[in-house]
Amino acid sequence: MSVFIRNIVDCKAAAAMSAYVAQEEDIYTKDGTTDYRHKPAVKSKTGTWKACPYILDDAMRSLCSALSLTTAALGNYLSTSLVNMVTDVSTRNGGKGWIPDILNYGHLDYFFWMLALSSVMNLGVYVLVAKCYTYTKPVDPISQD
Repeated sequence: MSVFIRNIVDCKAAAAMSAYVAQEEDIYTKDGTTDYRHKPAVKSKTGTWKACPYILDDAMRSLCSALSLTTAALGNYLSTSLVNMVTDVSTRNGGKGWIPDILNYGHLDYFFWMLALSSVMNLGVYVLVAKCYTYTKPVDPISQD
């Protein structure tokens, strides 16, 4: 009788292990995308856009990575220059400024309101350009003949 019970327990353990392995395999993408360590990409950590691995070769992937890092670096430089500019302008008359060394004595809220205002102005420019944009259909070379 104990052999029969052991076989049942072994079958249940095997079924649970099989379900775990199936679940583990289901978390990875099946299209050949990899992470930066060249391991299969996890579905939950990938974006909605995935380039076909046959189109983007290693050189193109490294170029895209370089452009992405360059964009991040330029954003950091722009952010630093904006903070320096606000500090210079707000301390012009000898005051503590918006962003002092001890933040409790400053007006950091003014800085964030300025960022919010610049974001709203950026949205307004985007909407204006989008409304003025006219779509032109591409010329079909076959119909030209």
